Amino acid sequence: MNSPKLTEGKRYLISVFLKRKFSVSEIAYIIKCHRDTIYRELLNGIALTKHIQCVIRRAQSGEMTPSDSSSFSSKQLENGLSNTGE
Repeated sequence: MNSPKLTEGKRYLISVFLKRKFSVSEIAYIIKCHRDTIYRELLNGIALTKHIQCVIRRAQSGEMTPSDSSSFSSKQLENGLSNTGE
């Protein structure tokens, strides 16, 4: 089952509407997608953020070998550090 990917614009709209306390159903209606798509996007975003934070902690503690961190650029890791408040 193939579902169309959310565009960057729709992802932005989701974030704006969530900050303005719109319900998931309202957001889905406005951007013309299913509620599950919104929930999935929220879960994926949370999971990605937590993964990046974990990678940063492992890198800082020395648990990570250089090959483990090769999937992230130094810019991504720096951005992750500034987003986590560390």
